[in-house]
Amino acid sequence: MTANLILQPIAPNRGGDVPSWAPFLNDWMLSEGRRITEATAFVNALGVQLRLSGSPIRRIFLTVRTLNQNYAAWSIEWSERSAAHYRALFGTARDTVQFTGSPAAEVRATRQPMRRRLVDLQPRTDHRVLFELQALGCTDYFAAPLPFSGDTTNFISFATDAEDGYSPADLAGVAALLPALGAVLESIERRHLESTLLSTYVGAQSAREILAGRVRRGDADCQLAAIWYSDLRDFTGLSERLERGAVVELLNSYFEIVESAVAARGGECLQFIGDAILAVFRAPEGGDPAPLCRDAWEAAGDMIANLPVTNTRRRRAQLPEIRLGLGLHVGRITHCNVGSPTRLAFNVIGPPVNFTARLQALCKTVGVPLLMSAEFAELIDAPTRLVGSYHFNGVPEARAVYAPVDANIEALSSS
Repeated sequence: MTANLILQPIAPNRGGDVPSWAPFLNDWMLSEGRRITEATAFVNALGVQLRLSGSPIRRIFLTVRTLNQNYAAWSIEWSERSAAHYRALFGTARDTVQFTGSPAAEVRATRQPMRRRLVDLQPRTDHRVLFELQALGCTDYFAAPLPFSGDTTNFISFATDAEDGYSPADLAGVAALLPALGAVLESIERRHLESTLLSTYVGAQSAREILAGRVRRGDADCQLAAIWYSDLRDFTGLSERLERGAVVELLNSYFEIVESAVAARGGECLQFIGDAILAVFRAPEGGDPAPLCRDAWEAAGDMIANLPVTNTRRRRAQLPEIRLGLGLHVGRITHCNVGSPTRLAFNVIGPPVNFTARLQALCKTVGVPLLMSAEFAELIDAPTRLVGSYHFNGVPEARAVYAPVDANIEALSSS
């Protein structure tokens, strides 16, 4: 344990020796504060209330662990001199010199509060963060576990620039803030977590609709959309030849290159269906289909431009190349909430979706990586060529099918 850090349980004085600013701040957090739904905005508003209350607190720093595929925790730092600053913390942050031996590390390990007067600091025993606070004019430092439900240990610290540091009453007041702070921040984190997990698993737009209350089975609406349906080539054979981990890696690499291209142009990957991807570029009611098709076309171009570089790296790493077929179409789809009474999913259905999937399958027959409908080809500003007219299951008449005239795309068909 770092020397000079005084570990001590500090609780509100039940005899009434709690400064008036503590009840004031608690009342604010449990009334107006709990209505704030974003963590940085809450901490900024709390800073305003700290100044209004006469509290000696001049700096707050907190970290909260979270469930997110991209980062392990987030932090917010507020001081009287600057607005609250939010930062995502990655898993490796715990192994850095900033964390090792820090007050945050000690509090997480001991699950006890600690206090350090910022005087007579010792370079060999006191962590650098304490020197940084002292250089900012702080005189006293208090850190504690941030109480959330369950067994999660989060962290919060408070610094003051009061000439004599914290008084015993001040420390009791700071400790008195912790339950309300934990409750409000946990509520904010839970809302954030719900939104993040829903977006991760069902897509951003479906997540927004679910959180807005669209959870009844059978809810449906008609939407104009450019539709993307892509599928890996020879995936069945690769699944037979490759080890399970290599198959998962191939799928993840393919999903990533498609999703990044689609999302960058405003589309949304609605479903990963085995090795197939269904994505849509939707328009508001009465929207123009031309911009949707241009977005989908440009997303396809982005993806195809990146594939040769990706596959060169994969060949060097002795990994199978990503080869795929892609169908593009435009039409009116039904976006609906379907399933059983206990298991629901948002889906898009309708003849345009089925036709796009069949366009993608036709890529194998004609030997090109990308095919589009006549309706789609008419709405993009790019040279195309008629591949032919084909009969599709469930479609009464033959449909004209087009391919792009693009050297990069044509080269993929022979790779």
